[in-house]
Amino acid sequence: MNNPILLEDFYKICHKNLYPDNMTKLYSTWVPRSNKYFSRSNEVIWFGLQAFIKKYLIENFNENFFNRNIEEVLEEYKLYISNTFEENPETEHFKKLHKLGYLPIEIKALKEGTKVPYRVPCMTIENTHEDFAWLTNFLESIISCSLWSPSTCATLAYEYRKIIEKYVEKTGDNPNWKSVACGDFSYRGMSSNESALSASSGFLTSFTKTSTIPVLPYLNQYYNADSAKETVGNWSASVEHSCTTSNFAVDSDEEKFFLRMCTEIYPKGNFSFVCDSYDYFNFINIILPKYKDVVLNREGCINVRPDSGDPEKIICGNEESDDKLEKLGTINSLWNTFGGYINSKGYKVLDKHIRIVYGDSITLERCESICNRLMTMGYSVENVIFGVGSYSLQYLTRDTQGWALKATYAVINGKEIEIFKNPKTDEENIKKSLKGKVVVIEDQEGKLKAIDGLNNEDYSKYRNEDLLQTVFENGKLFKETSLREIREEIYNKNF
Repeated sequence: MNNPILLEDFYKICHKNLYPDNMTKLYSTWVPRSNKYFSRSNEVIWFGLQAFIKKYLIENFNENFFNRNIEEVLEEYKLYISNTFEENPETEHFKKLHKLGYLPIEIKALKEGTKVPYRVPCMTIENTHEDFAWLTNFLESIISCSLWSPSTCATLAYEYRKIIEKYVEKTGDNPNWKSVACGDFSYRGMSSNESALSASSGFLTSFTKTSTIPVLPYLNQYYNADSAKETVGNWSASVEHSCTTSNFAVDSDEEKFFLRMCTEIYPKGNFSFVCDSYDYFNFINIILPKYKDVVLNREGCINVRPDSGDPEKIICGNEESDDKLEKLGTINSLWNTFGGYINSKGYKVLDKHIRIVYGDSITLERCESICNRLMTMGYSVENVIFGVGSYSLQYLTRDTQGWALKATYAVINGKEIEIFKNPKTDEENIKKSLKGKVVVIEDQEGKLKAIDGLNNEDYSKYRNEDLLQTVFENGKLFKETSLREIREEIYNKNF
């Protein structure tokens, strides 16, 4: 469904008539209100607005509203609303909007990639034409639906990156490992292609590894990335179970397929080989050592990939197991077979021809636990690539960071009015909104701070300090950013 006036919750239909008479301005803020369900984070990574503006406020409104015959648009609207909503829907306001020919909306926002404390608005939205105050919060449904996920997933990725950076700093010599240590494995497990693009694009603000191919053209189109000239996202060849099991079905010989991978199919370059189709530790400790010279003489790295069991125990060893191979774990087995070197910080790094990639059930907590245990065992975190899957990137909701669009200011009968909500039953004070017009400034310590309760006159005094800058106005995008600039904003140009 692309008709933009249908991209709303049902109750939005009647709100136009529920606002006070002679309301000529409605102003709302988009705020992450709480880390109640994401306590690891004290700030959010602001991301996703530019894609939303281009895709919905420009492309979709132009193609499916302003450039269409208005009677066709309204017939479609009536088809779905007249037979499902108890009130006869009005359409004159849509006719006026169509005649105007553009969205009379101004959006001000922080730079994408900004680290934003909770309860500080990332964006404000208001109408620019007195006849369309109803439009500001009419857009709430599609705004909320589109914007919480990319920021929340970008914040999640940033938390993974912080773990990696901490342990690279302690155990590693290769600063470039920080951007490749985690990869996006989520595509097949997401609820839709659109949800995958939203999550994966957020993930790629902190890393360059992804299995989600469609996120690359998405970032090229909406974030001015250039896959021909920069590393937007990449991956290497990888075996899945059907490859191993179908070859095994032919000759009942798993190692013959592995040898063919190493010498015929990929005699050079990187690839990963899923090793748990039958007996994982047999593969790691019996089959692999037979081909030690083949592995070490290849031009490229082989990533052994376990894909079942407890990731920490599989990688680092299960001290409670009676099986000596399971007790040893993957990292010790590979070191015993292929060796490596001790880096400048005193930690073991496997020979460059062999590594581990694990993409099953890698949560933030598990990632940290594995990194910490590797360090305790004397290994650098650079030995392992973590695949972050759909559980981590999809087990999130709008409530994870308490995102909400709330009206805070209006002009009624020519008078400026503060609007706010402050429910007494909200004991945790999560739902209390800002009020009046709002600016975001840096305090003396360089931290972002919201100042609310402003009328127009006071608001104008912060014009030069306010970090909320106009990015969209009257149907046009005024400021653009790129994936590269967002990464640099997050990591201070040290991505």
